[in-house]
Amino acid sequence: MPRTVLPIQWTARRKCSGSVLVTTAIALSTIVICLIGVELGFLSYQKRELQKSVDLAALAGAQVVEPTACTAARAGAKRTANGGGADDRDRNLPSTYTLRDDQIQCGRWDHTFTSEDHFNGISSEDNNSVRVAIQEDAPTLFPFFTGSRTISVKAVAMREEPLAVFSVGTTLVSVGCNQQLAPLVQLLKIVGAGDPCVTVGGYAGLVGAQVSASGLLKDLGVPLDANLSIGDVNNLLSAEKVSLGFLLETALTLGGHAELLGLNANLLSLIGTQLGIDAVHLEIPLGSGPNGPGIFAGIHAPDGVTASALDVQVNVLDILTAAVGVGTSGRGISVPGLEIAIPGVLPNLLKVKAGVIEPPSIAIGGVGATAYNAQVRLYADVDTGGGLLGGLLQLLGTRIKLPIFIDLARAKGTVEELTCRAPIKDSTVVIRVDASIANACIGKVTGDPFSKRTPICESLQKETLISVLGLVKIENKVAVEVLNPTPSPYRSPAMKAGDVWQTPGNDLPLGTTLQKLLEELLRVVGELLGSPTNGDWTPAENETSATALANYYLGLSNPPHPGGAVPKNQYLGDGLIGIGRGPIGVYDIDVLKNRLKTDINRTSQSCLLLPFLCWQTNEWDAWANDIESANVASGRACWGNTPEGRVTAGLAGTSTDVTRFNKCLERELKEAMLQEPAGSKPNFLQVLLNPLLKAVASILDPLGGLLAGPILRDLLGIQLGLNDVEVTSVGCGNAKLVY
Repeated sequence: MPRTVLPIQWTARRKCSGSVLVTTAIALSTIVICLIGVELGFLSYQKRELQKSVDLAALAGAQVVEPTACTAARAGAKRTANGGGADDRDRNLPSTYTLRDDQIQCGRWDHTFTSEDHFNGISSEDNNSVRVAIQEDAPTLFPFFTGSRTISVKAVAMREEPLAVFSVGTTLVSVGCNQQLAPLVQLLKIVGAGDPCVTVGGYAGLVGAQVSASGLLKDLGVPLDANLSIGDVNNLLSAEKVSLGFLLETALTLGGHAELLGLNANLLSLIGTQLGIDAVHLEIPLGSGPNGPGIFAGIHAPDGVTASALDVQVNVLDILTAAVGVGTSGRGISVPGLEIAIPGVLPNLLKVKAGVIEPPSIAIGGVGATAYNAQVRLYADVDTGGGLLGGLLQLLGTRIKLPIFIDLARAKGTVEELTCRAPIKDSTVVIRVDASIANACIGKVTGDPFSKRTPICESLQKETLISVLGLVKIENKVAVEVLNPTPSPYRSPAMKAGDVWQTPGNDLPLGTTLQKLLEELLRVVGELLGSPTNGDWTPAENETSATALANYYLGLSNPPHPGGAVPKNQYLGDGLIGIGRGPIGVYDIDVLKNRLKTDINRTSQSCLLLPFLCWQTNEWDAWANDIESANVASGRACWGNTPEGRVTAGLAGTSTDVTRFNKCLERELKEAMLQEPAGSKPNFLQVLLNPLLKAVASILDPLGGLLAGPILRDLLGIQLGLNDVEVTSVGCGNAKLVY
């Protein structure tokens, strides 16, 4: 019987039908998974594009953010994100999105803030950053998929703290060549390096030439990593030294003026010859530090600012001037051809040296950054040791030695305000200038006074300013307060890059400063007035000085009193009643008395009934009467028993009595010199000091005019009290992402 196959065919169809369903399910699942993947990938792409857009928008806004306004920052951020519209090919935000004002916030970023992004946008009055945040539903490829498609992106960009580059210089009188070369000309005048205008006139081509600070340091071989903190940069620069020749060559080459390299060689040769140094290979620090000044002052910037902020412009001429200043500082040069003619004093009394003790510096930094001008120190050594003082001063072996130090016009510029504006070229800086006319003092300095960078008046020691009879009489130091201009300090207007501002100045002459120094010196001398025995002199010094002065008035000194010796032409006992006239040979007391009354005025007025019954008395009259009249009660009689022996007057007297009488008078005169007079009458020390003070005044009076005129104005070209502040650049354009 034949077999049927129908059941078998039906089973196969059933099996085939199930396989299709599985395959279809797998295929559909794969399609769904692919669609989900595409959707997720699209969302991820959208988020990446949005993040990139808000990053760029935040950076654009941060570059123009203003401290108290957000208008420019919002405009900059939207311009970068939205472009000119949906069809603008330069827009960064996908065309389906539009950045709005409410998504842009200005504020302050500080790493110390505790929020996640360290941003504070609440009532900020010191904006330095921009935050852009977008939270939007992304468009979809497959609308049938349900679920949230909200994308959140955020970026915070901070504009690095603005940095200014500026310098401060003493305003100079006309230098005879390009006035913008004046600071360099001044330095060369001080070191005496030839005719400065001839030496550096070719550098006029450098006016306006600029290089970036970071570029200069790179070409000098300084390993300046962009991520270094400003503190690390300062430490690096203060430790880094380069040769003066290499620095000048690099600055000129980088500034595009290699044709001036020959001029560099001539300049360094003149400096080396004048100062006795190898100027070409002289090592100088790039940054200022505890070991000395450098080309750049310490860079001042807040925490978080990195070396990348040093991409600011610096004048090539400022670099050249600062380099020469650092290389030549700490060395004093004698100023030739100076004489002061004082009656009774030989010429060439005055020796003057001038030197730069602090070179000019270039300031780079934000608020608080400082720059100094070149500080000049004058040393005027007044010494009568080689001359002759006349009259009583010559008799007493008087020597006046006045080592006078004057620190001139140290001006310090400090950034007080830095305001970034859009466009960047309108950004401004306000600089405070603290300056003084002079610090003046008299005293002794240990070592080379030009090697001391600190104010010289703070390190003075006592000097023997005046000596008499070879004895130390006035050993002291004298200083006057800094004479500040009024008002002080000065505050500049808002200055843009390239602006130069001059302080109003002060018409106070240097002579006024020295006059105050003279007054202070005379005050110190005046402290010795009064009773000599109550002063600092030893009894032996008092005795020696009083004896010398008594001998001067008696005409026994060498040189003698202008009136010569007091005659010994009087009779012993002449005038004493009832004893007769003794031997001749006694001092003419009237002559001596008149001399004393002329120089040492001890006249006083007494009244019984004002103003009708008044008379004048003179202590010297009473003193002479006591000596002559044998007034034992006065204790000054030179008759009878005296320390020199018994003196017998009249006809019974002998030549021995005459000698004893004269010796007694000499002793009494000396003791009168040592006695403190009544009231304000002068003692012998004032007699000694009066001509001394006149001599000191005659020395110092012309000194102020001499230093301010022939030395400062004519020789060094310095105009006291005026300072120039020049802003090279204001760097406000660097922005970076911080979140």
